Amino acid sequence: MLQKAPADLVAVRKVVFDPTSLTLRDLSSKLKVIQPRLPAGWVAGRMPIPSWPVDEYVKELLRKRSISHSAEVQSTFGSCSYAIARYGVHLAVGFAHEQYRREAEIKEPIVAALKYLKDNDSRLRAILKPTRGRVQSVLEGVEDLGFSLSRIESLAEALLVSEEQLIKARPLIKALHLELSRKHGVEWQRSVWRRSFVKALFSAWWWLTEKDPKSSAGPFQRFVIASWCSLSPEAAPDDADWKNAISGALSNSRPGEWHILPDGRLT
Repeated sequence: MLQKAPADLVAVRKVVFDPTSLTLRDLSSKLKVIQPRLPAGWVAGRMPIPSWPVDEYVKELLRKRSISHSAEVQSTFGSCSYAIARYGVHLAVGFAHEQYRREAEIKEPIVAALKYLKDNDSRLRAILKPTRGRVQSVLEGVEDLGFSLSRIESLAEALLVSEEQLIKARPLIKALHLELSRKHGVEWQRSVWRRSFVKALFSAWWWLTEKDPKSSAGPFQRFVIASWCSLSPEAAPDDADWKNAISGALSNSRPGEWHILPDGRLT
């Protein structure tokens, strides 16, 4: 009789934090900085209490003298790097939520349509062929009488083309449905959200350091991880391949498009 493996040898599957369940209301209450200005009661330059991972990382950047604000950013936030970082995180979450919603709105009907075509391919062809035959019979009958029905002729042609295209498209329909279905699951949702979140953090990093983001391990990647871990106690540094997430976000951005001010103006 087989014995159970000791509990410490049983592999435990890691539960990855799902950011799509995060509400902006809860985040706003937590971060406090939801407008491009210092909240009431804040002292510029003093680390807020309670502090979050992004605050701790800003403190490290300040210690290393890696912070460099433009005059416009300084005037907006009173030179408070903590407020700048928190505002950037808040904006990034809002942007990620919106991009995820748009992706879902576009992809859901496409997946549904492909599924219908895949599941009903034989049925549709079974309908098209006899229908085309009946239309063709009508055309042959009116030709004998000396009439011309151009609209019915167009219908017959359209039915023929539809039948031929449906046969040709069947392998592609099945392949596309499989691909999009895989990308429409939980991991797809999270990857779209994370990539959008990272992309929106490009501007926050520019406000803090006046430097462009890089996908390689370094200060910006640590800023992304600190921002991510500030969203929830459940968020962990290894929830994603951050190098790939940053690379993907950079590839979907125009060079320097993050060079904007907190109020949306270009620098």
